[in-house]
Amino acid sequence: FLEEMLEHIVRENFGKTKIKFQGKDIDFKGPYKRVAFNDLFKKYSGLDYDKSDESDLKHKAEELGITIEKSMTKGNIGDEIYKKVARPNILAPTFIINHPLEISPLAKKMDDNSEHVARFQLIIGGTEIMNGFSELNDPIDQLERFRAQEKVAKKLGNEEAHRMDKDFVEALEYGMPPAAGVGIGIDRLVALLTDSHSIR
Repeated sequence: FLEEMLEHIVRENFGKTKIKFQGKDIDFKGPYKRVAFNDLFKKYSGLDYDKSDESDLKHKAEELGITIEKSMTKGNIGDEIYKKVARPNILAPTFIINHPLEISPLAKKMDDNSEHVARFQLIIGGTEIMNGFSELNDPIDQLERFRAQEKVAKKLGNEEAHRMDKDFVEALEYGMPPAAGVGIGIDRLVALLTDSHSIR
């Protein structure tokens, strides 16, 4: 749906599917590539995210000049490395899929790999334009994740960690149907289509 929508928007406004952005051609004609987060991470960082531990990622982040806060977890550090070395290299519309669980605390686990989640990001011109995922609706899994986040918050002082929400867990226990959603950065999309350097 999103591929068709973007292709339609570009064709309606430009009469074709290609645009120029910062001097480079971007073609919005689908289908768009799908690339697993870890494949992209390996390609640009040289590390296998799934097999690396927090100290491996800290060392790589320091090499890249990324500031590490004491409140950062493996997921936070991995995400910063991805944003620094991988995302800027994605020009053509590309769906990044199968994100690590640590950086997607509200997304549902993949059926075939519980370390990854059913999430995607659409990257175009080095910028995240969309983010979508299947909502976690398992109360037991959600309770475990809240507990893990609480430990991170207490141990590392991470203010962004999701706090325990017993009311939400109780609501899930009553039952939540499968659900998914997507957020579209309209401002980022408009900046891209108008070849603006910044959303300002």
